[in-house]
Amino acid sequence: MAKIQFYRQRITPQVIAPDVRGLARIESPAAQVAESIGQLARIGAEINEKRRATKLDDLNARATTELNDFVLSLETDTDYETQIDRYDQRVQDIEKRVKEETGDDSRLFNLWRREFTVPVTARSFDVRKRAQQGIVGKERAALDDRLYQFSQLPGSGNPELDSYAMSQGVLALDNALASGFITPEEEANLRQTFQRNANMASANKAIADNPDAFITAVEAGQFGNLSNEDRNDLISKARTAAETRDNRIRQAEERQQKEIEDATRKEGDDLVASGNLTRQWVQNHRDDLSPEQYRYFLKEVTGGAASTNTTIYSNLLTRASSGQDVTAEVRQEYADGNLTKEDFNKLVSLSTGSGWYKRGSQFITQALRVSDLNPDPAAPQRLANAMNDWIGWSQSIDVEKMSDKQAMEEARRIVSEYSIINFQDAVLTLRAPRFLVGSRNEPNLEKTENETLRALEEGRITEQEFTTQSALIAQWRSSIEMMRTMQPPNETGAR
Repeated sequence: MAKIQFYRQRITPQVIAPDVRGLARIESPAAQVAESIGQLARIGAEINEKRRATKLDDLNARATTELNDFVLSLETDTDYETQIDRYDQRVQDIEKRVKEETGDDSRLFNLWRREFTVPVTARSFDVRKRAQQGIVGKERAALDDRLYQFSQLPGSGNPELDSYAMSQGVLALDNALASGFITPEEEANLRQTFQRNANMASANKAIADNPDAFITAVEAGQFGNLSNEDRNDLISKARTAAETRDNRIRQAEERQQKEIEDATRKEGDDLVASGNLTRQWVQNHRDDLSPEQYRYFLKEVTGGAASTNTTIYSNLLTRASSGQDVTAEVRQEYADGNLTKEDFNKLVSLSTGSGWYKRGSQFITQALRVSDLNPDPAAPQRLANAMNDWIGWSQSIDVEKMSDKQAMEEARRIVSEYSIINFQDAVLTLRAPRFLVGSRNEPNLEKTENETLRALEEGRITEQEFTTQSALIAQWRSSIEMMRTMQPPNETGAR
C-alpha cells in the first residue's frame, strides 16, 4: 500500500492554482485608449461649459443694458400709445440678435432666454404702468382743455350757443368718467369748476360790454349763480373797468382839445406876427384857447407888462440857454404880467435859436450862474443884462456868416465884462471846502472828495453836510474848468 502511494506521488502532477487577484487591474491597450478618450471628453465638456457660462454672462449683460437704455429713453417719450408695442418689439429684436450670436448652441440660447425673462418681465411692468399713466394724463389734459374752451363760450348773447357749450362740457365729463380716465370724485370737482368758469366768463363779457350795466344787474339780483367772493371781485373789476373807460374818454377829449388849442394858438401867433390880432378874435376863440393862451393873446391886444420880474426872467433865461424849450412857460409868465413883450421875444428866440447861439448862451449862463453856496443878490441882474447884450449882438450881425469861433469870442467878451473878478482868480472868492487838500491856487479836488467821504464814514459830518460839501467841490471843479475855457484858443485852436 505504501508503494502505491509513492507511485502516485511520482506519476501524478501537482496542480498549483495561480494568484489572479491583480489581473483585474491589468488592462489591454485598447481599454487604456478608451479611458483616455473618455477623460478628454469630460475635460472638453467642462471647458465648453465654462465657455458657455462666460458667453452667457456676456449675452445677459449686453441684452440687459440695451433693454434698460431703451426703457430709460421712454421716460422722456410722450408717445404713450405706442410705448408698449415698441417695448415688445425691442425685446424681440434683442432675442433675434442673441439667437444669431449663439448659432447652433441651442442650450446656450435657452439658458440665456430663461435668465433674460426676469428683467423683461420687470421692465414690461414698468413700461406698461408708465404708458398707462401717460395716456390717462394726456386724456386728462385734453379733457381740461375741452372743458375750459366750452366754459368760455357762455355770455355770447346767443342762448343756443350758451346751451350748446354747457351741454358739451357735461358730455365730455360723462365720457371721461365712463372711460375710467377720472374718478367720480374728480368728476364732481371738475363739474363744479366748469360751472364756475362758465359763470365767470359770462360775467366778464358783461363787464367788457358795459361795466356800469353789469354793476346795476348784479345789484338787481342777476348773476345769482356767482359766489359771494366772485361777485365782490367782479364788482370791483367792473368799477375799475368803468374808471379806465372814463379815463380813456377824458384823455381823448383832452387830446382833441389840445389839438384845437394848438391850431388856434398857431392862428393867433400868425395874426400877432402880421399885426392883425383883434380883441374880437380873442373873444370869439376864448373856448378854443387854454386860460394861459387866452390871457397871452389878450395881453397882445391890450399891451404887456410894464416891467420885468428879474428872478423869473433869469430862471427862464438860464433854462432856455441850456437847451430847454421854455416857450409854454414864457407864454404863461407873459400872460401873468411877469415879462415884457421884449422879454417874451428874447426868450422865445433863445428857445428856438441856432446852434452857435445856444452854445454861446449856455456858456454865458454857466459862467455867470447864480450859486446857492456862494449867494450874490446882484447875480440874477448881471446874468440878465449879459444875456440881453448877447441877444442884442446876435440880432445885429449877419447870422448866415456867423461861425462858432466868432460867437464864442463874443460870448467870452461879454462874460469878462460882467464878471466881478477875473476868471483866472475865480476860485479865490469861492467858499473853500471844509476838507480842502492843497491850496486855493492848486487844489487837489480828488483827494478833497476822498477826505470828505472819510469824514462822513467816521461820523465827523452829517449826511446833509456831506451833500453840501459835495456840491461845493463840484462848484470848484466847474469854476476851474471855466477858467480853462476862458483862456483864448492857441494857434492850433486848442484851449
